Amino acid sequence: TESDREPDARAALEQLRDIVARGTVAVTDLAWARITTWRQLVTQLIDAPHAERMRAGAVLQVWHAGTAPTSEALLFAGWFKSAIGDRLLVELHPRPDVTDGGIVEVHVDAGGPQHLAIERIVGKETAAVVVYTAGRPTRRRVLPLPLRSRGELLAGELEMARRDMPFERALPHAVEVGNG
Repeated sequence: TESDREPDARAALEQLRDIVARGTVAVTDLAWARITTWRQLVTQLIDAPHAERMRAGAVLQVWHAGTAPTSEALLFAGWFKSAIGDRLLVELHPRPDVTDGGIVEVHVDAGGPQHLAIERIVGKETAAVVVYTAGRPTRRRVLPLPLRSRGELLAGELEMARRDMPFERALPHAVEVGNG
């Protein structure tokens, strides 16, 4: 599917959630495929102890292109919430000045000694990553954040020969965040 083609991303994801809940077909979405690099980057940057602290309460802030939340922003937030749990507070922030779609910036704050900020460098296939840790020097890096073409995304998703369980777990949380 391609939920980002619908004007209301939340409604499109709600329909997908309902289809997945029936369990009759394997479903995925190109917006989900587009956030794979974001999910991989975050997974590399958050260690297990930090993730465990976040389960006690954390804030995820996601800035998205345009004025209404995109499927990518909702699915990313849903994925993060499915991994961390219900104590995660999600804040979605519009960036009307960015028109090329998707996620623009992500911040993760567990209220503890570490804060993570990732900002996509518009027009490039990179992101500025900043990790703040109390008592340590701030780490700043520019890391790859590849943009794959629609054809590459579709080819990758068609190779899946089974249900995409992380996607299926993220969908109800994405809808919940969208209703938020």
